[in-house]
Amino acid sequence: MRTSGRGSEGQKYALTSDEDDADFWGFAHEAEGLFTPLPDEEGTRRVHLTGCLPQGGLLESVSHVGSRRALAGNAWFELLDGDGVTMGSYFVNEVTVIDVKPSACGAGLVDLTMTLWCDNAVGGAERVWDLIRTGHLNRTGMWHELAPRTDEHGCR
Repeated sequence: MRTSGRGSEGQKYALTSDEDDADFWGFAHEAEGLFTPLPDEEGTRRVHLTGCLPQGGLLESVSHVGSRRALAGNAWFELLDGDGVTMGSYFVNEVTVIDVKPSACGAGLVDLTMTLWCDNAVGGAERVWDLIRTGHLNRTGMWHELAPRTDEHGCR
């Protein structure tokens, strides 16, 4: 696992270009939608980043919302622990910025919405990552409680 080392205090997520580790795309306080595929579009997600400071290739895309140049490309979507160390990451394809607004999280930050494709971010995994991040995944057998929910017939 790598340490972000880019002033990530209070940030839970980071994005970096898959083509060049030096092309850092920025941090975000929150990310909603990574673990929720769009209806009828397996793997396609609409992700809303809150409190983001876009950099590199992502910043270029922000200035071109609404055009084909809003496509930033492929990236590593990293989940960070409380110290800014990468706990895990997901490879995401076709990151495209579709909306950007000033953020209430601080001066110079934005909230942006993007579409991306990720086939291995499983629904419900966000809860597990949050437990790891906060140090609450800490007892033997706790994984049993985190199994996917099923209905009364045993269906997921």
